[in-house]
Amino acid sequence: MVISLEDNGEIIEGDENLLKHATDYYTNLFGPEVDHNIHIDQTLWNEIEKVSELDNEFLCRPFSEKEIKNALFQIEKKKQSCWS
Repeated sequence: MVISLEDNGEIIEGDENLLKHATDYYTNLFGPEVDHNIHIDQTLWNEIEKVSELDNEFLCRPFSEKEIKNALFQIEKKKQSCWS
């Protein structure tokens, strides 16, 4: 479990602060969302190979706080198992 982080000498504690720090870190790491002018020919795939509009909306939604926490906690568990 992550209780605190240190960033440039600053201690970050508390779930909300840790979540905000992780979100800001990865937002800065990957940069802002970019508008692309790439258009893919829709006829390249058969209808059965495409995700539904509902699935696409689900896949494109922003990450929830719960998903971010779960991902961070899984990283910690895997880190511990590597050293065991």
